Amino acid sequence: MNNPHRINEAYAEYFKSWFLEHASRGTKSYFVTLTFEHEAQRRQRRQAEGLSRGAFEMKAFDHLYNLISRRLIGRNYHRSFNQLRLPRVAAFLDAEGSRHWRCDGELSNIHLHTVWIIEDALTASFEEAMNMNGPMIDAWRSLSFDEIDVREIDSGSEGDVSTVVAYASKLIGFTNNELSLGRDFEIYPR
Repeated sequence: MNNPHRINEAYAEYFKSWFLEHASRGTKSYFVTLTFEHEAQRRQRRQAEGLSRGAFEMKAFDHLYNLISRRLIGRNYHRSFNQLRLPRVAAFLDAEGSRHWRCDGELSNIHLHTVWIIEDALTASFEEAMNMNGPMIDAWRSLSFDEIDVREIDSGSEGDVSTVVAYASKLIGFTNNELSLGRDFEIYPR
């Protein structure tokens, strides 16, 4: 049996190197936690359709990433000439209890921890878009997001970066043995 602590250490080291590779001068970094409405009809319907645990949440984040990218870069955000301007994001599923290593059995309160790397010129638009009472309120509701917590990361502090990516990716060690989630993390742009 693989040791969840060692798996998490390996993933944290990988995601730290990913972060340091993409964060540079002229970018800002954010740690964003997204929670979902527990009783959302869309979420319940998706689970009843037999989707794997976490699939609804990751699909909602796919949509959110595309909406944010379009808002920041424009209608042609997905074109090859805009690829370098797209936000670099690592998105991780998490569940209640994983912080204190009590994540055995059924995963409850699935939510997302995400790390965003944004061009300095786009940060004001990003912060405005991530405001749940701002211009994207209808999108937030349609995707069943309940709450959002945005915190800036000190990109110059390797200790801060290590702490953030280790915390965000901590569920991976738990789900490694039984593969109870369809995708437990994703890197954007894909």
